[in-house]
Amino acid sequence: IDPIREEMVMSLRTYVGASKNLLSETPEHCRKVEILQPLLCNEQLAKLKHIDQSQLKAKALDTLFGAGGGAGELEKGLDQLCRAAKDAVNEGNSLLILSDRNADTDHAAIPSLLATAAVHHSLIRDGLRAKAEIIVESGDVSETHHLATLIGYGAAAVNPYVAIETLKVM
Repeated sequence: IDPIREEMVMSLRTYVGASKNLLSETPEHCRKVEILQPLLCNEQLAKLKHIDQSQLKAKALDTLFGAGGGAGELEKGLDQLCRAAKDAVNEGNSLLILSDRNADTDHAAIPSLLATAAVHHSLIRDGLRAKAEIIVESGDVSETHHLATLIGYGAAAVNPYVAIETLKVM
């Protein structure tokens, strides 16, 4: 499948924001942002992070856990992330940006595929998945397979910031 040479039958465009009832048609169905492809550069992600309108708000969530080495730290970090995602949706945020940018010596990054899947399924269990899109900002995405699996596990778009910065240096 080639979106460049077969653009009549294939597109990488996606629309992010809360989904409404498919059986009715209202003006609120248009409250989405069009993204030309699911791979976001740093500038595109920055624009999405700063969206703050009544029906289209973004919230960045850290995908981190305690790096102290204690038993159950990763599971505790996943639980906190899922609770934070649920709270963000209940507060009216329709774009959830899962980010590992704040990792440091005390906080390790939850693998992006695990974090995405956990949030996706947690929101499904709580009946909130249609109210928000998941966007991933991660340093562990370095090849097309990583991008494809993240989309398959629930992400609408991905910003592989380390890969982008690496390309700029080369």
